[in-house]
Amino acid sequence: RANANLENQIKLIAEQKCEVIRIAAYASIAMHWMPELLYRFKRLCPEVNVDLRMVDDALEPFELLESGQTDVIFASRQNYHSCDWIPLYEEKMYAILPKDYPLGERTHFPLVEFEGKEFLMPYGRFDIDVKAALSPLGIKLNAKPTRVDDETLIQMVARGLGVTMMSELMIRGRTDNVLCIPVEPQAIRELGMGTHVKKKETESVRKLKECMLRMLEEKPAR
Repeated sequence: RANANLENQIKLIAEQKCEVIRIAAYASIAMHWMPELLYRFKRLCPEVNVDLRMVDDALEPFELLESGQTDVIFASRQNYHSCDWIPLYEEKMYAILPKDYPLGERTHFPLVEFEGKEFLMPYGRFDIDVKAALSPLGIKLNAKPTRVDDETLIQMVARGLGVTMMSELMIRGRTDNVLCIPVEPQAIRELGMGTHVKKKETESVRKLKECMLRMLEEKPAR
């Protein structure tokens, strides 16, 4: 029995030495969460390599998961039944406005006030999150599609080229030149991590998930 246990341990270590976990994550999640997660995971599983792929499209992580090109995704919840989903964080949505926008003493921005204004739509099918918040209220946007990254979009708002709505991690550390205010009614998107429902979970992937959950318990919203 002792020899069998030893052989199993040797086999597990050998598998870990050649194991690679492929991760696909939104750019905002990759920037704010992945460095800390990978640091923690490396200390726990030093023999496992991680291949991090940053994406700028709301649906791409799920498409990569379905096609077998990634093992774990970090994204906002979407309607993909092939994904075994674990909720992580409820991320608030904010109105991004020029500095001279007449807010007065208001601490929240009514969603209905977007109607009729030139709205700069975030790139990469992130219009899904915007429409999820506005469609139930029947709000019609004068939407202008953009093909720029989050930081450039915020700077376009700062120059008075329009207004937009973005999520907490997308704007964090980038709002010095604009007004950033929560929307009303409150709009959130659920961030989480997912694996394929039909793919057997390795011990290393299980440990990666545990690392993520523990990290957010200790440092929520970091």
